[in-house]
Amino acid sequence: MCYHYSLKAETRELERRYLIEIEDSLGFDPFVHVSCFVKPSPLLPVITNEKPRTLQLFKWGLIPFWAKEQDLSYNTANAKMEGIESKPSWRLPIRSKRCLVPATGFFEWRHIGKDKYPYFISLNDKQVFSMAGIWDSWICKDTGEIVNSFSLITASANSLMEKIHNTKKRMPVILSRQDEESWLNIDIEIQEALALLKQYPSVEMKAHTIRKDFFRLGGNSLDVVEAFEYPELVLLN
Repeated sequence: MCYHYSLKAETRELERRYLIEIEDSLGFDPFVHVSCFVKPSPLLPVITNEKPRTLQLFKWGLIPFWAKEQDLSYNTANAKMEGIESKPSWRLPIRSKRCLVPATGFFEWRHIGKDKYPYFISLNDKQVFSMAGIWDSWICKDTGEIVNSFSLITASANSLMEKIHNTKKRMPVILSRQDEESWLNIDIEIQEALALLKQYPSVEMKAHTIRKDFFRLGGNSLDVVEAFEYPELVLLN
């Protein structure tokens, strides 16, 4: 799964990467670490099919439009690609509300016996990449407030992630740059869209262990992603 990720990229870099314009009033700040478990849910940048040239800030953890309350008990931070077109929370968004979730890396744990070791995973060239997402809008019946939220789509792990996320063996779907526009195009057939949800090549990714208490360092400390070696893992690598 994917419950922690990073977007250490300034506004101008995102504007160049996605050919968009970001208004100063948006209030976007880069972050080294964010978690979907933070309360209240942070607003994070996405690019949607409805506004493909605009960066918007949505909550992480999709709230289905039909939900009675604004509640994350649906456990919707992630959406498994398997069966996504038929699950109640996902079946409409996968057809009409797709988004890109910019990132520069994500975090996962490797389990060895009773211990677990955190890793930071990124692409080889440290570029900003896009994770595939779906989104929805929920309206509070009492106040009329509109809450936009998203889920990250996950797939089975590639060979690198099988070694790291060695329990559930999942990873976020990372879209190739040439597939990003197609993902946002809701006019294509659903099977064509689903075909874009594939494993990213292991050879184009890298990973290193980080300190176990990284989440205590704050969301903007570069020490969070600093490599940290564990001697007991040397013989296992």
